[in-house]
Amino acid sequence: MRVLTISDTHIRPAQPTEHAALVMLWERSVRATHDFLTEADIVFYRPLVAEYLESSARELWVLTDEADLPIGFLGLAGDSIAALFMDPAHRGRGGGRRLVSHAQQLRRVALTVDVNEQNVAARGFYEALGFAVVGRSPMDDTGRPYPILHMRREMPRVRAPHKHSGGRSFMLRSCYRALRQAFVSSRSRSSVQGCFATTWRMQGCSQPRPVRQSGIKRLPVRSCSEEEKLQIDVEFYAALSGQPTQCAPGRDGIDHVVDGGLR
Repeated sequence: MRVLTISDTHIRPAQPTEHAALVMLWERSVRATHDFLTEADIVFYRPLVAEYLESSARELWVLTDEADLPIGFLGLAGDSIAALFMDPAHRGRGGGRRLVSHAQQLRRVALTVDVNEQNVAARGFYEALGFAVVGRSPMDDTGRPYPILHMRREMPRVRAPHKHSGGRSFMLRSCYRALRQAFVSSRSRSSVQGCFATTWRMQGCSQPRPVRQSGIKRLPVRSCSEEEKLQIDVEFYAALSGQPTQCAPGRDGIDHVVDGGLR
């Protein structure tokens, strides 16, 4: 049987018909990770979890497998991760990390989460993602003697382009597409460099820097011949890098525009 990988999963809103299945998923997860809870505790918390899942005020997302069956779920309350549980059979494969990333994409601000102090693995998981303990409560929300750690992570800054081996510098793909479209529209080197400088500053950098791209297939441009498309790519990369470019055949037989001196 093939092992499910993170690329096989999908995140979508939870459906009302899945609430019972999610309660069972929660219980499997808790039994595998919350070894400090007694059987009486699990019985006590089970209806509270069901009530939370059925609440119309909650925001609930599920991580599903190839068959669209939930293998984990994420609950959000404002800027807080109110619930994050993974099926034990799928722990340690990046599913929890992906759900946290999804929460960050939705909120775009600092995130908070509460973790049981005795759940050392959960604390380590969130600390590995950049969360830090900012407070502690001696009891949980129900008044039971299970201390809660309050954790917080500032919104991560988008990383600016960085250099790879061989002197190559790459920018974000979205920036590349936007800049290329600006060049196709105007065929103006100054407009492209101006757009790039603005984009660079938006990423938190004080000064724009030249960007050199290598080994990227040219994108199609409507109403252009193949020769014109290739020439647009040559001029575009030259506008970005400030250096002469040339064409070189790729391994797949498709011409690639490469920066002079970069193979």
